[in-house]
Amino acid sequence: EFYGRRAQGQPASLQAKAGISCAKVCCKLSPPQYERAEQLVRKSISMYEVTCGPTSPLTASAYHELGQICWYQRKREEARRALLRAYELEAMKDAFNLLTILEIHNLAMDTFLKEVRKINRKPLQDFFPIVDNTLSRVRKELPRDGNAAVYFKAAAELYAWGARYAEGKPLFEEAIELLGIETSVDCTNLIKECKTMVAFCERNLAGMQDSPLVLDLDEAEDGPAKKPVPKIEEVEDEEDEDEDEEPVIEDVTDTAPAVQEDTLGTVLARVPASIRASGQLVDIARSLSGMAPLDLKAEAKATAPAPAGKPGAAKGKVRSPMEIAMAMGAAPQAAEVVQQAKSAHMGADKTANLPPIPGRPQKSLAQRQATGETPELVELQLEDEERLEREFAKQKSTLGLDNQQTLITFFDLFDVWIQLYRLNKIMNALEEVVPVCRKRGDQFKIKAIQALSFTLWKQSKFSEAVKLFHEMEELVGKNAALCENIGHTYSSMGDYPKAEEYFKEALDFTKAKDPEGEESNLGGILLGLGLVKERLGDLEGALPNVLEAYQYYKKKHHPRPASLTAKAGMSASKLLKQLGQFPKAEEFAREGVEIFKITCGETNPLTAGALHDLGDILWCQRRREEAREALHRSYELEVMKDAFSLITVLEIHNLLMDTYLKDTTEIVRGPIKNHFPIVDAGLARVRKDLQLDGNTAVYLKAVAELRAWGADYSGARSLFQEAIEIFAAEETTDCRHLIEQCTTMLSFCDRNLGGRQSPMVLSVGGEAPKEASANRGDDEPSSSSGGAKGRS
Repeated sequence: EFYGRRAQGQPASLQAKAGISCAKVCCKLSPPQYERAEQLVRKSISMYEVTCGPTSPLTASAYHELGQICWYQRKREEARRALLRAYELEAMKDAFNLLTILEIHNLAMDTFLKEVRKINRKPLQDFFPIVDNTLSRVRKELPRDGNAAVYFKAAAELYAWGARYAEGKPLFEEAIELLGIETSVDCTNLIKECKTMVAFCERNLAGMQDSPLVLDLDEAEDGPAKKPVPKIEEVEDEEDEDEDEEPVIEDVTDTAPAVQEDTLGTVLARVPASIRASGQLVDIARSLSGMAPLDLKAEAKATAPAPAGKPGAAKGKVRSPMEIAMAMGAAPQAAEVVQQAKSAHMGADKTANLPPIPGRPQKSLAQRQATGETPELVELQLEDEERLEREFAKQKSTLGLDNQQTLITFFDLFDVWIQLYRLNKIMNALEEVVPVCRKRGDQFKIKAIQALSFTLWKQSKFSEAVKLFHEMEELVGKNAALCENIGHTYSSMGDYPKAEEYFKEALDFTKAKDPEGEESNLGGILLGLGLVKERLGDLEGALPNVLEAYQYYKKKHHPRPASLTAKAGMSASKLLKQLGQFPKAEEFAREGVEIFKITCGETNPLTAGALHDLGDILWCQRRREEAREALHRSYELEVMKDAFSLITVLEIHNLLMDTYLKDTTEIVRGPIKNHFPIVDAGLARVRKDLQLDGNTAVYLKAVAELRAWGADYSGARSLFQEAIEIFAAEETTDCRHLIEQCTTMLSFCDRNLGGRQSPMVLSVGGEAPKEASANRGDDEPSSSSGGAKGRS
């Protein structure tokens, strides 16, 4: 409800996330409220498709959830459709998760095989293309081990049920081979099942067994009992996953969250995986709690299969030994022992996580987010914020602000506040914290200066921020991350020569210590340098830097598509366009569009921007129809974006109109009607989200011109009248010329409404009819390239 109110009726991903959580709770109530859960999930899917994209991982997960809820209600066909879509999306995700794939696969098979008197095998064939694609991903990206064998077996069973025996048989044989060399788990039973299914496929291929595509189970009970049917592995649901947000320019050193003294589960969750992997911590904690030591390996073997679909993962929840231990819980005293053990491995003092000593390079947050070290999960951040604010207030009152543990907690809290954009909270706290840290003169001094400098940067106070960055430079010396941040700051200030100087130094540091960029933000530095050179007018100098960034990201993420590769490619495309190298620019733009569609979603703002650039490049080559298609789709996406930009919409609108009106001997007006739905959507957003002033009047005029060209004279007339009224009330700019143009177009519309119809195919080779002489030369309405306030 809160997120719904905050979104003011617009679709919002946070409201969708809350809806999914609410739906899960509804399913667990007694009695379950499945219908309510289904309504919530369907609404969330609609929101995700708009805000994150039809192919977003969040959309995939929501379809998975919908399929589960529909199956709870035994809505077989609806569950199957939702799971088919979830399977399709999960199989194309960057973060390919075999466990999730198996969950969806098995649930989909349940809709065919469970609680049914007749099994109709033919619709299983709808899943063949998705399973084919998934098999390709498994072979290409995962090791050939027992986990892969489990999926080969599941896919083979689906093929067998779908009467695709020739494809099922070699998959069973491949699974047998892999299961035969698996040593971590006894796979005897799985191998036996596969061999039985190989024989089943062979009998059908040889014509020795007639397996009907519609199998009557009542009759089957009276028939040959020996005929095997595929067995389906069952894997329980796991938690949803979220996508990381885009990287931002940030240089806040990571600090691990303070250990929460409550249960063994929450304590262990914050201990590094390398330490959690040993059972010693658990045994110590359990002994403090009066519990017997836990044989984790025996417990795991007795109660659960191995993680991620390991062989033998036939039934029950997939749980690791640590998950089993965490589920049991323990007394709060366990926290102290775990912290001691943690300190023994990491060093007793948490200063290991403070900013590095002078001369040691720091990681910027942009780098950490790009490598996935700092995901932005809003729900978890809100929980951390509440906990850390409570801890900081308590420690400040009891230990004092100058206490090391209090400062550690504060900087943990700072990291969360930065992610949540709590800039006012940060500045209020830093007024107290910075003087204390300066007085200490240790590494906390560096950390406080760093925090203050970046907060000022976030507030666009670049001149104040850069002074503090230079103070850090004096304290710790230059390094790649610091030089990069100073470069970004000067770039934001418009001091491009200084920005170029620092980006070059950042590049030198990086290539000296990490030539391949494996542990650094080499791509970000190269892109920053390229952007600065472009702004300095050195297009030919900028291009090599941007192309090197593109190759860096492509190599780093190979063979998967990555949004950073696409971003670098789009930057290269823009430079190539300015240099007149249109075919090469088009090549990068087309690749960028496809990558953004896969990694960010069909409706993502990055996809919209890439389509805009592609349309522009195509129009530069006067490829009219292709440009029009790209710009139409870009326009469609721009008007549905959360962050609605009227300037961008007008740029696309005018470029689209150019494809009809410029460099042509014949204007064909009929196809302009295809754009009516998009401009209607744009008008709805303008009326809802923007104030009616000279800027919005420019858009009303542009839409009216498009409708006039498309022969909707009545709709155009009313829009021209509305624009005239708003222009007349505008006081910041002289709008008389715009009013005059609208008045001329009103007369044009009136003449056509009065019976003097303008031709729908207009020759502009000779003298044009007066009816078409609106205000864009002698024969065409304007396309609103000007505006009431500067650039529209």
